Amino acid sequence: MPGNILSISVKVGDEVKKDQVLVILEAMKMENELISPVDGRIVSIETKKGNRVNAGDVLVKIYIFQEFTIDNPKKINPMI
Repeated sequence: MPGNILSISVKVGDEVKKDQVLVILEAMKMENELISPVDGRIVSIETKKGNRVNAGDVLVKIYIFQEFTIDNPKKINPMI
């Protein structure tokens, strides 16, 4: 759904936790908190306060922290 960026709560280099608020988006006169789906580090912010955005737009890129263990030797795509 299209909306306007009201605020960005993180900056490049910040470490974030799963469920941490990243961006607040206003759409249909409601404020929507966009949260991090993972623990990670912010590697880029693709928008700025006041921008109009659409569904599917990339707003923030996160490097995913993944614990490496013997049981979990696979590498995953480190960016979302």
